Amino acid sequence: MSTLNLVLLFPMMFILHDVEEILVQHRWMLSHRERLMLKFPSMRSMVEHLSHLNTRAFALAAAEELLLIVLATGYVLSDGAYGVEIWSALFMAFFIHLWVHLLQAVMVRGYVPGLITSCLLLPFTFIMMKSMMHLMNGWELMAWGILGVVFMAANLRLAHWLGIHLCK
Repeated sequence: MSTLNLVLLFPMMFILHDVEEILVQHRWMLSHRERLMLKFPSMRSMVEHLSHLNTRAFALAAAEELLLIVLATGYVLSDGAYGVEIWSALFMAFFIHLWVHLLQAVMVRGYVPGLITSCLLLPFTFIMMKSMMHLMNGWELMAWGILGVVFMAANLRLAHWLGIHLCK
Protein backbone atom coordinates (compact mmCIF):
# COMPACT_ATOMS: atom_id res chain seq x y z
CA MET A 1 0.00 0.00 0.00
CA SER A 2 1.45 3.38 -0.94
CA THR A 3 2.18 5.88 1.81
CA LEU A 4 -0.28 8.31 0.24
CA ASN A 5 -3.12 5.77 0.31
CA LEU A 6 -2.17 4.71 3.81
CA VAL A 7 -2.18 8.26 5.13
CA LEU A 8 -5.38 9.35 3.38
CA LEU A 9 -7.36 6.28 4.47
CA PHE A 10 -7.09 7.17 8.14
CA PRO A 11 -9.29 10.30 8.17
CA MET A 12 -11.89 8.48 6.04
CA MET A 13 -11.90 5.53 8.42
CA PHE A 14 -12.25 7.86 11.39
CA ILE A 15 -15.22 9.61 9.79
CA LEU A 16 -16.96 6.32 9.00
CA HIS A 17 -16.45 5.04 12.53
CA ASP A 18 -17.50 8.23 14.24
CA VAL A 19 -20.65 8.59 12.15
CA GLU A 20 -21.82 5.28 13.62
CA GLU A 21 -21.00 6.49 17.11
CA ILE A 22 -22.66 9.88 16.57
CA LEU A 23 -25.85 8.30 15.25
CA VAL A 24 -26.41 5.92 18.16
CA GLN A 25 -24.29 6.92 21.16
CA HIS A 26 -26.70 9.16 23.06
CA ARG A 27 -29.83 7.05 22.65
CA TRP A 28 -27.87 3.88 23.41
CA MET A 29 -26.38 5.38 26.58
CA LEU A 30 -29.77 6.56 27.80
CA SER A 31 -31.40 3.19 27.19
CA HIS A 32 -28.53 1.19 28.76
CA ARG A 33 -27.51 3.61 31.51
CA GLU A 34 -29.15 1.87 34.47
CA ARG A 35 -27.99 -1.59 33.39
CA LEU A 36 -24.42 -0.35 32.90
CA MET A 37 -24.30 1.30 36.32
CA LEU A 38 -25.60 -1.87 38.00
CA LYS A 39 -23.23 -4.18 36.11
CA PHE A 40 -20.18 -1.87 36.33
CA PRO A 41 -20.54 0.25 39.50
CA SER A 42 -16.92 1.41 39.30
CA MET A 43 -17.73 2.99 35.91
CA ARG A 44 -20.68 4.99 37.27
CA SER A 45 -19.06 8.41 36.76
CA MET A 46 -18.09 7.56 33.18
CA VAL A 47 -21.59 6.28 32.42
CA GLU A 48 -23.08 9.47 33.91
CA HIS A 49 -20.69 11.60 31.86
CA LEU A 50 -21.44 9.79 28.59
CA SER A 51 -25.18 9.94 29.30
CA HIS A 52 -24.94 13.74 29.47
CA LEU A 53 -23.08 13.92 26.16
CA ASN A 54 -25.93 14.55 23.71
CA THR A 55 -25.64 13.95 19.97
CA ARG A 56 -24.56 17.52 19.17
CA ALA A 57 -21.93 17.50 21.92
CA PHE A 58 -20.61 14.11 20.81
CA ALA A 59 -20.48 15.28 17.18
CA LEU A 60 -18.54 18.39 18.19
CA ALA A 61 -16.08 16.28 20.19
CA ALA A 62 -15.64 13.96 17.19
CA ALA A 63 -15.10 16.97 14.91
CA GLU A 64 -12.34 18.26 17.19
CA GLU A 65 -10.61 14.88 17.04
CA LEU A 66 -11.07 14.74 13.26
CA LEU A 67 -9.42 18.15 12.99
CA LEU A 68 -6.32 16.79 14.76
CA ILE A 69 -6.23 13.78 12.42
CA VAL A 70 -6.62 15.98 9.33
CA LEU A 71 -3.86 18.29 10.57
CA ALA A 72 -1.55 15.33 11.22
CA THR A 73 -2.41 13.93 7.78
CA GLY A 74 -1.61 17.23 6.11
CA TYR A 75 1.59 17.52 8.12
CA VAL A 76 2.85 14.08 7.10
CA LEU A 77 1.94 14.77 3.46
CA SER A 78 3.97 18.00 3.59
CA ASP A 79 6.99 16.03 4.86
CA GLY A 80 6.96 17.73 8.26
CA ALA A 81 9.58 16.75 10.80
CA TYR A 82 8.38 13.66 12.68
CA GLY A 83 5.20 13.75 10.59
CA VAL A 84 5.09 9.99 10.10
CA GLU A 85 5.62 9.42 13.80
CA ILE A 86 2.92 11.90 14.84
CA TRP A 87 0.48 10.43 12.32
CA SER A 88 1.38 6.91 13.50
CA ALA A 89 0.72 7.87 17.12
CA LEU A 90 -2.80 9.02 16.26
CA PHE A 91 -3.43 6.03 14.01
CA MET A 92 -2.33 3.58 16.70
CA ALA A 93 -4.62 5.28 19.22
CA PHE A 94 -7.48 4.80 16.74
CA PHE A 95 -6.49 1.14 16.23
CA ILE A 96 -6.61 0.55 19.99
CA HIS A 97 -9.91 2.46 20.18
CA LEU A 98 -11.43 -0.05 17.73
CA TRP A 99 -10.31 -2.92 19.96
CA VAL A 100 -11.85 -1.16 22.97
CA HIS A 101 -15.25 -1.36 21.25
CA LEU A 102 -14.83 -5.11 20.83
CA LEU A 103 -13.90 -5.47 24.49
CA GLN A 104 -16.89 -3.33 25.51
CA ALA A 105 -19.21 -5.52 23.41
CA VAL A 106 -17.88 -8.64 25.13
CA MET A 107 -18.32 -7.02 28.55
CA VAL A 108 -21.92 -5.92 27.91
CA ARG A 109 -22.65 -9.05 25.85
CA GLY A 110 -24.15 -7.10 22.99
CA TYR A 111 -23.95 -4.14 20.69
CA VAL A 112 -22.11 -0.98 21.73
CA PRO A 113 -21.87 2.20 19.64
CA GLY A 114 -19.00 1.85 17.18
CA LEU A 115 -18.97 -1.97 17.15
CA ILE A 116 -20.06 -2.47 13.54
CA THR A 117 -17.47 -0.16 12.03
CA SER A 118 -14.81 -1.49 14.41
CA CYS A 119 -15.40 -4.99 13.03
CA LEU A 120 -15.34 -3.68 9.46
CA LEU A 121 -12.25 -1.49 9.89
CA LEU A 122 -9.96 -3.74 11.93
CA PRO A 123 -8.84 -5.83 8.92
CA PHE A 124 -7.90 -2.63 7.09
CA THR A 125 -6.00 -1.33 10.11
CA PHE A 126 -3.97 -4.56 10.20
CA ILE A 127 -3.07 -4.10 6.54
CA MET A 128 -2.14 -0.49 7.24
CA MET A 129 0.02 -1.49 10.21
CA LYS A 130 1.83 -4.04 8.05
CA SER A 131 2.61 -1.23 5.61
CA MET A 132 3.72 1.01 8.47
CA MET A 133 6.27 -1.64 9.47
CA HIS A 134 8.18 -0.63 6.33
CA LEU A 135 8.54 2.87 7.76
CA MET A 136 9.43 1.98 11.36
CA ASN A 137 10.10 -1.12 13.42
CA GLY A 138 7.60 -2.70 15.80
CA TRP A 139 9.14 -1.15 18.92
CA GLU A 140 8.97 2.34 17.43
CA LEU A 141 5.38 1.76 16.34
CA MET A 142 4.49 0.54 19.84
CA ALA A 143 6.22 3.52 21.48
CA TRP A 144 4.43 6.01 19.22
CA GLY A 145 1.21 4.10 19.85
CA ILE A 146 1.58 4.52 23.60
CA LEU A 147 2.22 8.24 23.14
CA GLY A 148 -0.80 8.44 20.84
CA VAL A 149 -3.08 6.73 23.38
CA VAL A 150 -1.90 9.03 26.18
CA PHE A 151 -2.35 12.12 23.98
CA MET A 152 -5.76 11.07 22.65
CA ALA A 153 -7.01 10.13 26.15
CA ALA A 154 -6.10 13.62 27.36
CA ASN A 155 -7.54 15.17 24.23
CA LEU A 156 -10.76 13.18 24.62
CA ARG A 157 -11.34 14.92 27.93
CA LEU A 158 -10.89 18.28 26.19
CA ALA A 159 -13.08 17.26 23.24
CA HIS A 160 -15.92 16.11 25.53
CA TRP A 161 -15.59 19.26 27.63
CA LEU A 162 -15.84 21.39 24.48
CA GLY A 163 -18.81 19.37 23.27
CA ILE A 164 -20.71 19.71 26.52
CA HIS A 165 -19.93 23.40 27.12
CA LEU A 166 -20.38 24.62 23.56
CA CYS A 167 -23.64 22.73 23.02
CA LYS A 168 -25.55 23.89 26.09
